[in-house]
Amino acid sequence: MRRRPLKIRASPGKVLSITDSEPRVARLYTATGRVQGVWFRDSTRRRAEQLGITGYATNLANGDVEVLACGSPEALESLHEWLQTGPPLAKVSEVTERTVEVRAFSTFEIA
Repeated sequence: MRRRPLKIRASPGKVLSITDSEPRVARLYTATGRVQGVWFRDSTRRRAEQLGITGYATNLANGDVEVLACGSPEALESLHEWLQTGPPLAKVSEVTERTVEVRAFSTFEIA
């Protein structure tokens, strides 16, 4: 049986198309440690794009980085493993994770 693609309005003028056979989940990660000023967000964006993940990475006022990732469970597990170390200059002490409601993004953004 061939599955029809689902079309989700991601933002004005943009439509994200996925098939309903591709399970998508969303997780909110918080990376603590030396994660700001070390290219953590941009490196996360590049890794997420390689994995087909959409969402965002943003600096928090307390020095942490928050990452909202939407994608397949396998891709998110791979990203979670990568976040444990991050880019070469980072010193990640902890990454917390919680499942959240899937949100439609057309790309992975640095906020």
